[in-house]
Amino acid sequence: MIVAFGRALRREEAEVAQGPCPNRSTQKTQHRLPKSVAEAPNGPILLHRMRKTESISRGVVHLLVSCSSEQGFSQVAYGALTDAEPTRRPEYLPAAVTVNFPSAWCERYAERRYNAIDPVVRRTTMQSAPFLWDQLAHKYQLQPGEMRVLNEAKEAGLKHGVTVPLFGPFGQLSVASFASRFDDVDPEYRLSRLNALAWQFHHAFAEIRAVIGG
Repeated sequence: MIVAFGRALRREEAEVAQGPCPNRSTQKTQHRLPKSVAEAPNGPILLHRMRKTESISRGVVHLLVSCSSEQGFSQVAYGALTDAEPTRRPEYLPAAVTVNFPSAWCERYAERRYNAIDPVVRRTTMQSAPFLWDQLAHKYQLQPGEMRVLNEAKEAGLKHGVTVPLFGPFGQLSVASFASRFDDVDPEYRLSRLNALAWQFHHAFAEIRAVIGG
């Protein structure tokens, strides 16, 4: 299933490169978009690429979740850790591209600003290889706040987790995290497959984003 990313990407990129078809539905949609884009010299082509890129992105994200679910990890978060940098470049990904963790947990996480003490986030910037959430407390002397985040995440249904740091050019650092709601899943056994899945998705998503500017 992992190789399906490349196949789907090649198939959809060909459609993006063809540009828009001059039909009535395309013309109607342009009026609802910013005039600065629609009236640009290459406006119709750009608009088509924007719409198509968004559609492909949703499809590839769905494929990511589908593939990780086969490994027992149906909860996925993917985004960038370099988004908030003052010298942020256009190539950087948005802070959160996709997160399908339980909504109640996401709200609690945001309200309590757990991103500032989340041991997963903190250790991602220090790691060059994927790691298991279960091993953080054994490898590091975690602070009480960090342990609270891990324990509450388990209570919210994120029983086991795997995080993959994704490094790119210009100092980019993205991250893919996979979590499982099953107590008996073996994250260490699934680590290599989730790592390959994360990198394949990361490269595919970067290529999709590049299409609009190509």
